[in-house]
Amino acid sequence: MRKFLLVAVVAALLFPGAIFAQEHKFEFGVNGSNPREKLDLFGQMGFTWTRAGGGWWDAERELTEPPTYHWENADSDVAEIHSRGIKVLWGIGGIPNWASSNGKGNGTFKDDVARRHWRLYLRAFMERYHLDVDYFDVWNEPNLEEFYTGSVDQFVDDILIPIYEEIKLPYPEKKIVGPDLALLRSARISVE
Repeated sequence: MRKFLLVAVVAALLFPGAIFAQEHKFEFGVNGSNPREKLDLFGQMGFTWTRAGGGWWDAERELTEPPTYHWENADSDVAEIHSRGIKVLWGIGGIPNWASSNGKGNGTFKDDVARRHWRLYLRAFMERYHLDVDYFDVWNEPNLEEFYTGSVDQFVDDILIPIYEEIKLPYPEKKIVGPDLALLRSARISVE
């Protein structure tokens, strides 16, 4: 049942409505590390979007009530990308250390306060950037313990469902992609 829910949520995020009946202009994008340094090159190459994002960990660095957000990095990144006529695919994710079960950015939410602040962050982000960010990228490689140590059920309940409810429901035109899974190399099998 949980796997079905995960597939259903991802499908609803990726294909709302009759997407295949719509006409689409094919666009090229790029996911480059530190895209800021390469934005001029991306524009010259004809890319129409690029991936950026600092994540929750960068915006809400400490627990405060009400939350205190640091938008300066996101503001700067979004402005630089838009100044070249490129669309933004924003990477959402990364748990602040204060909210993490293991005190690191790859943990699960340690309590209901962390879960509430995750939703508050998503709402605040959307209020600030709903006109500036075109696509949302769910987490970075949650199938690697380096980036997420929780179970599939935790990922669905704590990350995917809140993202859908806080982004897609109030802003149905927004596109959500991911989660960005790491490609794992095939193991070599040798027969002796």
